Amino acid sequence: MPAEPVTTEQDCPYLDTAFVEDTVGQQTPTVTTTGIPGGPPPGCTFAKPNGEPALTVEITQAADGVAARTAAVERVAGIGGTAVTDIADGGGIAVGTSQTVLAVADGTLVVVVTVNQESSLQAREITQTVVAAV
Repeated sequence: MPAEPVTTEQDCPYLDTAFVEDTVGQQTPTVTTTGIPGGPPPGCTFAKPNGEPALTVEITQAADGVAARTAAVERVAGIGGTAVTDIADGGGIAVGTSQTVLAVADGTLVVVVTVNQESSLQAREITQTVVAAV
């Protein structure tokens, strides 16, 4: 039976809280990580004072690079996504009025960044930082 994900209130291991706050322009006093021990890097949630997420990062493992790229594109295809070719191994981005979702493949990892605002620039900056760190 696969291990269950564990959520812990702690700093994100690959994304500095001050950098996130500066980039998204919001206070995020509560940071949690969710991951499977021994699995891919954990996901991180940066929550605003009211508890709503300002930024989330999800990282999943795919079978291979092709599967990772496919998963990244499919993650945003149903919400009006457009191609991203300049970050890691490519993927897609969907910019909406209340959130932006950017998903890219990085080798066999799928990195999905969701920002609670309409801003591809912030999502790109955060995603590039995550990919460089993992």
